[in-house]
Amino acid sequence: MTTDPFWIDHDYDRDYASDGRSRYEHYLRDAAGAFDEIWANDPSVEFAAAAWRIANGPIMAPGLVRHHPQIVEASALRSDWNSRMLGSVRLVAPCPRQLAELRTPAGGWYRDVRLDSWNDRYEGVGGRDLEQAAYLTTEVQVLWQFPDDAVPKISAVPPAGDRRYRHAMACVTALIAEFNRQVRPIIAAAVL
Repeated sequence: MTTDPFWIDHDYDRDYASDGRSRYEHYLRDAAGAFDEIWANDPSVEFAAAAWRIANGPIMAPGLVRHHPQIVEASALRSDWNSRMLGSVRLVAPCPRQLAELRTPAGGWYRDVRLDSWNDRYEGVGGRDLEQAAYLTTEVQVLWQFPDDAVPKISAVPPAGDRRYRHAMACVTALIAEFNRQVRPIIAAAVL
């Protein structure tokens, strides 16, 4: 098991592929329209963003990309300001000290979310939980612009098939490296 916040689950991708190769490759073929709509002069960022979207839920469930249980959502998208890659990660975090001592209007204590292991996944607070107690949860959002060389460069969208799959995998791998670089210290500081 990895200790990085993000990783590719190659085993699941291969073991549950209908063709014995890759579930992700199948999803790339099904989502061919996402790549046909890329119109930028430099398609590198939009291609990588589309490859990332396809590699994650809800398109793939479970996704090719797996993540730490405190991570709620991770997005990679092209900036409308300068066309560079932007990252956004939302994760649950412990309540700040200023909020941890608050009481409910009825005088009880708010509960916070606890994750006991990497096997726990934050699914939010549901009706059954709220039947027992009120909750005060905290989410943190990290936003940043990726370095210029964060995604592999292309001059044109690779044709469907093996070339597109290999380039999409290279993009997802590169994005994971950048997500891990940004999020690893935050996860370490915000362990529930």
